[in-house]
Amino acid sequence: MKKILVLVILSLILSGCIKRYTCSIKRGMTQQEVIEACGEPDRVYNYIFRQEEAWEYHKSGSFYHRAGNKIVHFKNGKVLFYAD
Repeated sequence: MKKILVLVILSLILSGCIKRYTCSIKRGMTQQEVIEACGEPDRVYNYIFRQEEAWEYHKSGSFYHRAGNKIVHFKNGKVLFYAD
């Protein structure tokens, strides 16, 4: 019984991480649409002179694992481009 409970808890935790990282982003989406699809970003960068903003989503939830991060760039409140 304990093994089943542990497996269920682990699967719920892992599914939450996977869902967050595999969110669907398309060019032209608004910031609110990205929040609805991916949740709140882990980090936000403001580029004042270019009038752009970049949101960073951490794949593992850790600041130090940059290789798996997703970066979404916005201009005028809409997705300009994104990179995994």
